[in-house]
Amino acid sequence: AIAEYLCQCGARVVITDLPSNQESLRDFAKSEGILEGPVGDLADEAFCARLLDEALRLAGPGGLDGLVNNAGIGLFTAVLGGTDPAEVQRCFAVNAAAPLRLAQLFAKDRVAQGRPGAI
Repeated sequence: AIAEYLCQCGARVVITDLPSNQESLRDFAKSEGILEGPVGDLADEAFCARLLDEALRLAGPGGLDGLVNNAGIGLFTAVLGGTDPAEVQRCFAVNAAAPLRLAQLFAKDRVAQGRPGAI
């Protein structure tokens, strides 16, 4: 809904998803103003860097004006003691570390370009 709203306001939006959702991503990217970004896992720092690089390429000479971190995953267990520590680490990687990393990369680009941006 966020991407659709931003497009209605005249923005062009680069979207991403997991490789398992690539077909849905491609279908959604057919909408006006939606640009298909790379697929990958936000828990992977290298993918975060590649995602921002590709978004900058797709945005063209004007660059990016904003960053919306809208990905998130949850833990699907009712008992905290039954939660796999690897699941908790992945949850933090996607929900906390990836948005921070993307914000850092975006801010670094904006400073280098001497242009403002919104996160």
